[in-house]
Amino acid sequence: MPDTPCSPRRAVTVVGSQPGGRRQVLIDKALSAQLTRTEFRVQLLAAGVFGELAE
Repeated sequence: MPDTPCSPRRAVTVVGSQPGGRRQVLIDKALSAQLTRTEFRVQLLAAGVFGELAE
């Protein structure tokens, strides 16, 4: 699915330590544009997703 300007969310790939490795997570675009990588990790942890953003 293309990432259209009207879409308020975007998918990011997270490399996690849990079995399954990578997974896609939908995040809020407006929020993600304002976060540093560290702050983003905190948001992922709060959502129950453990891992790092894939490059």
